[in-house]
Amino acid sequence: MSSEQKFGLSIKALRGQNLKFLREKLLMNPDEFAKLCGVGNSTIRQWEAGRGNGLSVAGAKKVISAAQGANVDCDIHWLLQGEGSPPTIRDFESANLDESSLLNKEIQDYLAKQPNSITHYIQNDDLSPIIAAGDYIGGIKHLKSTYADCENQLCLIQMITGVLIGVLMASNEDDKYDIIAVNKEKQKDCQINENDIICIAPIKRIWKA
Repeated sequence: MSSEQKFGLSIKALRGQNLKFLREKLLMNPDEFAKLCGVGNSTIRQWEAGRGNGLSVAGAKKVISAAQGANVDCDIHWLLQGEGSPPTIRDFESANLDESSLLNKEIQDYLAKQPNSITHYIQNDDLSPIIAAGDYIGGIKHLKSTYADCENQLCLIQMITGVLIGVLMASNEDDKYDIIAVNKEKQKDCQINENDIICIAPIKRIWKA
């Protein structure tokens, strides 16, 4: 593959960026996308990172065929060169839906495709500038046995008393966690008891209002 550049990126990097966009359009993680495309997990990661030989024409054709089977249309010229229209969901029922209905449909699709997922509507700007009022956030729920896997990540924490959003940190005290506020001007750091937690979900999706 040549060292030609487009839009300030190498062709390999551009193809990797477009491939990642397509995967996220399908609401899939790299492993799920690899399975859909019939390639190895490491292959998808290498293509997205623009490593090795990058995404080839043959690989692009395989990806596009798999995406079409999942009701997403993608132009090979856009995928390989960034030219033309980006991927679109082939859903004829959506043609007459307004923007709010389309957003709701995308969230419902996410919940349907991701086992143990959770979403939450943001009502204020306490998390700005990362997350704003009107946005939705989502992630995969973890129960007590895997809370440690959520540490040092921005999380949605479902408590007995309500929902907290912040960076989950291990505490020096047993059976407790420290929650670091996203916006120090509007929130305060706090500490929570493990027994008061229903589930924890690292935030992996943000749907902008």
